[in-house]
Amino acid sequence: MKAALYKCQSARDVIPAPVTLIREANALREAGHLAEAEAAYVRILGRWPALPDCWFNLAVVQRRTGRFEAALASYQEALARGVSGREEVHLNRAVIYSDCLRQTRPPSMSCARR
Repeated sequence: MKAALYKCQSARDVIPAPVTLIREANALREAGHLAEAEAAYVRILGRWPALPDCWFNLAVVQRRTGRFEAALASYQEALARGVSGREEVHLNRAVIYSDCLRQTRPPSMSCARR
């Protein structure tokens, strides 16, 4: 029994906690390394899909890179998983629908920079 407990503790030491990984992904996002941040959030969510704030942050990155359909899907996941601040999610989704997905907008007025 003691050996099994030791193995579990060792496995925890090898696998980074989601908090550490989320901090790293957030730092990448804040530094403007959006492709790396997106990849980090996707890796985190592949292992821990029930993290609503991680879905929200992934959506923010996707929106900033002009991947509006993906951002809408990620925002929906955040809502489905109980994200706090639901109003902000709905507002961000509304902006994508009203501004970013309209085809009448000139290319120079991209939503990706917002």
